[in-house]
Amino acid sequence: MIKAKADYDHRPVKHDSSVYLSTYQDIQNGKIQTPEQIDRVFTSSVKRGYGLSESDHQALRKELDNRKSPDGERYSARKGEMFKAIRPQITKSNPLLGKLDPSGDAQMYNFQHALDQQEAELRKAGKDPAVLLDPNSPEFFGRPERVAPFKTDINESLKNVTESIKPKPVLAPDQARKEGESFGDWKKRTGR
Repeated sequence: MIKAKADYDHRPVKHDSSVYLSTYQDIQNGKIQTPEQIDRVFTSSVKRGYGLSESDHQALRKELDNRKSPDGERYSARKGEMFKAIRPQITKSNPLLGKLDPSGDAQMYNFQHALDQQEAELRKAGKDPAVLLDPNSPEFFGRPERVAPFKTDINESLKNVTESIKPKPVLAPDQARKEGESFGDWKKRTGR
């Protein structure tokens, strides 16, 4: 872990929501039970240059730590159940696109982060964060109006999918054919 932290200080790690979400899920379902397992995911991320950022790493360790008390375990289990129920609304908010929604994991990560922030605020104020997971509470974080900002509408999803499959130019911009330019003129201009 110390080596990964030292490497991290020198190598940027690009956040990858899917790595965070799968690690979080592994904590929830008991596949990850020690901080060292999270450290290994973080170390791999540092080596690859993408995956868990330092803040993701700390948040996941905190989540694992919170599960150690009976109350914390129950709370984490309820939180995991809520995420499991909400996830299809966010990551598959468009039946036409299903898993093709490229921003789904990022939006789910944002939803989880927003809940974590709300949780921290309630704890700081001396209140019980369990109200955020109680469907009968007015502060329930799974209410449709709370989830809606994290959903992607069909037009935005279509735009994201289109952008993700659009071919990227292989030529430098000055080498590409200009609008109205004939093939012969392009060959002369570029020396091809």
